Amino acid sequence: MEKISILVPCCNVEKYVGECLESIKKQTYTNLEVICIDDGSKDSTGIILDKYVALDNRFRVIHKPNTGYGDSMNKGLESCTGDYIGIVESDDWVEPEMFETMLRAAKENDLDLVRCCWYEGPTATERINDQSWVKKNKVFCPLDREDTFFQQPSIWVSLYRRDLLEEGRKIRFLPTPGASYQDTSFAFKVYTKSKRFMMLDKPLHHYRINPNSSVMSTGKVYCIVDEWEEMKRWICEDVVLCKKFSETSLFAKVCYGGAIWNYERLSTHVTKLLFLRRASRFFREAKAAGIFNLFEYSHSLEGKTILSVMSSPLDYHRNRISERLVFMAKYGDDAVLPASAQEDMISVVMTCYNTSKYIYSSLMSVVRQSYKNIEIICVDDCSLDDTKMVVRHLMRKDSRIVWCSTEKNSGLSASRNLGIGHCRGKYILFVDGDDCLLPNAIADLYAAMSEDDSLVNASAVVYYEGGETRYGSLVEGDKKYYKIKEDKCINALSDIDEACKVHVSAWGKLWRLSVIRDNGILFPEGLLYEDACFFWKYLCVAPQMRLLTKPVCLYQRHLVGSIMSDTFGKKSGFAIQHILILDDIFRFVQKKHLEVIGRTVLGHLYEPFFWFAVNHSPECDFDSLLDNMCRILAEQQADTSASPVLDYVTHYKETSKGKLFIDAYHEGRTMQVDNQDTVRYRELYRLSKKLRKYRKLTKVFAATSALLLMLLLIGMMI
Repeated sequence: MEKISILVPCCNVEKYVGECLESIKKQTYTNLEVICIDDGSKDSTGIILDKYVALDNRFRVIHKPNTGYGDSMNKGLESCTGDYIGIVESDDWVEPEMFETMLRAAKENDLDLVRCCWYEGPTATERINDQSWVKKNKVFCPLDREDTFFQQPSIWVSLYRRDLLEEGRKIRFLPTPGASYQDTSFAFKVYTKSKRFMMLDKPLHHYRINPNSSVMSTGKVYCIVDEWEEMKRWICEDVVLCKKFSETSLFAKVCYGGAIWNYERLSTHVTKLLFLRRASRFFREAKAAGIFNLFEYSHSLEGKTILSVMSSPLDYHRNRISERLVFMAKYGDDAVLPASAQEDMISVVMTCYNTSKYIYSSLMSVVRQSYKNIEIICVDDCSLDDTKMVVRHLMRKDSRIVWCSTEKNSGLSASRNLGIGHCRGKYILFVDGDDCLLPNAIADLYAAMSEDDSLVNASAVVYYEGGETRYGSLVEGDKKYYKIKEDKCINALSDIDEACKVHVSAWGKLWRLSVIRDNGILFPEGLLYEDACFFWKYLCVAPQMRLLTKPVCLYQRHLVGSIMSDTFGKKSGFAIQHILILDDIFRFVQKKHLEVIGRTVLGHLYEPFFWFAVNHSPECDFDSLLDNMCRILAEQQADTSASPVLDYVTHYKETSKGKLFIDAYHEGRTMQVDNQDTVRYRELYRLSKKLRKYRKLTKVFAATSALLLMLLLIGMMI
């Protein structure tokens, strides 16, 4: 019976390592040896490992001084006695059948290497990564299929035949202390040596995307180049490999992916340029060695990028920071309003926090506006990168730019509120430090503003970092959400259904500064989703809004690292704040003695805000979410008679802590139903969605629906 050695490298992971080891302990395949390598942990990690060793003789632990990931893994490999080797990172966990499934595939197909798909996200459950371009459940040699090399290294989703790593040239990690990404060259060497490889279509591993992980550090500038150097050495020491790579563009393609990833990851212009210069030198050296040939690849965008970095790293960097300006040029016609039409000063408040990657193009998009009578107030929230350096550079060229900074990092709301205090214009326009204005944005907004209007709200263009294909269904949602369908003027209070359809972002709008200051309208400090809060407070006192179909703003969509990406990733504690801003709106209308108006506005916000929070929250937040929604509805004396779900939430504390609602919400899941109330609330959820969908229909229809719902519930209870 084959033995599997499982390596678990550990360093200061007391928060996660227990869950990791439990998942290994519960494997359906039991002939295991589990070698935990404690790399000088300073927390209780070592104690936890020792406990597992004492309770299960399959576990061993190597305690060692901190020498880095690569050295730890090499010591683990030297200690293995199994026929196959697996790796599980100490902050991840695995499915019970993972190693049994992979070993079966390896034996049945005589594989050197077998990989599986995996789950990933902040809690390692959010989405499946299947490396879709790689053939599944088929045996092939990686060198015969280049796309194998374009996978994430992800050494922890593989089962390796031990002889593959030990026979001939041993495959080991780079033992570079303090470095990261050592899996890059390790995976590359494994692929070049494997003759029989298969990728399974099953996700069996849970990879936790940890923002505090050392691999997220933007200070590690050259680590990826060190890995390239090891890959180059591996190729050049083997005559067969050297010939293979001299005849293809494979090595250039592999390095391109790593180069772009590392460039985007680095946070300052200085580190980006340092990396590009080192990469440029490496590319030239690899080309001289005969293994970095572009061939037909040079005609592609990727090949041209490699050539640009090789020839002039500085020019490549300049082009990258300006590329969004080039993208926006197609939206401008260089029209300039006559001076007589530009008599009103407009204040542009640009907020910045660690935006050095974007701030140049963002600020230049404002500086180059066709409407010239503006002041540009840059508010920095104590950035740690070189945002200030870039802004200061542009300030020397344009006297309209003003710089101010918060005393401590306080969030977006505090920055905008500080900016409002510095404004001198008649109107105000907000721009985030990673977004841009289209060339005639201010002119278009100003021209649309009449004396009767209090707000002009325009469409926006979304710019997807890394390309649209990485954002899935978000793209279609963005196209609907950020597009105004018709040029018209509405009163947000009398036509609130229409007002609820437009995007609430603070940017992309022209606001009257007098309305903001006279009514003390501020962004809620300490809360997320501050735009929605500010938007509805403003409309409570100044509801006349003009809608403009023409786009005026380029909104930068991020895959990770933004409030919205964390929200869509269901990060705990985020989406729940979307209902907490209802408190701030309520306090505002109370202070302004606008209770009647407030009830009209809030009555239309309770349910959509609630559903936004539910749909984007992890289950662990549901109790708190329902507690707070129940409290808000009670304190604000909300009328929930037209909403079955909100009516249920008002009685939430009378039920068993939301279990019925959670079961109802997850109606699509397979589950045992042995409680009549569960069935009732499942139906309630389904019908409430229909009510929301058809809310715009007549009151007669709503009344009829409510009656039908009542009859249905009575019938089900009988």
